[in-house]
Amino acid sequence: MEKNDKGELYKVLRSLVEQRFGKKVLVSSDFAELSARILADVGIYLAPITLRRFWTDKSCACYNVVPRRSTLNVLSQYAGCGNWDSFAGTGNAAWLNSSDYILKADLPATEVPQGTVLELTWAPDRLVRVLSLGDCMFRVQESRNSKLSVGDTFRTELFMEGEPLLLTNLIHEGMSPMKYLCGRVDGIRYRIVEK
Repeated sequence: MEKNDKGELYKVLRSLVEQRFGKKVLVSSDFAELSARILADVGIYLAPITLRRFWTDKSCACYNVVPRRSTLNVLSQYAGCGNWDSFAGTGNAAWLNSSDYILKADLPATEVPQGTVLELTWAPDRLVRVLSLGDCMFRVQESRNSKLSVGDTFRTELFMEGEPLLLTNLIHEGMSPMKYLCGRVDGIRYRIVEK
């Protein structure tokens, strides 16, 4: 892999980590918070200074500084990509290709009648049943192996087979509204359970 390809992969990895983190990583407090979040979610500690170097040290190209594989593995895992080899290996073209036609089955949320129950599943073994409240709003009725909790409410626009599902205005356990991405790696599957 060429140095430019690695630089592009590093950019994509930073972007995916920031998407999961929920904001850009810019200042010292962001690196400390991200370090704590990675420790909580992955169980491995990455020092804030290590993260800062990966984000801000453009010397990766200038001084031939290469991030350690262990750092890349942890960041890839946090981003939902398994490990660095999975992220950067044979499928790296898919990560770098930012545009493509979508020819998969989909269900617009506007077409889900109020009172309909949908079952959503994604890897590795997540299952969530949601009740349509109408107007693209849903309430979680059942949650297995997911960070979503029974009673959480959210808004979404489109359910698409094999693609990640973006939840907006998620109210999770009384917290402020936030965004959440289901099935980041392999996407979600959906089915109507009852109308």
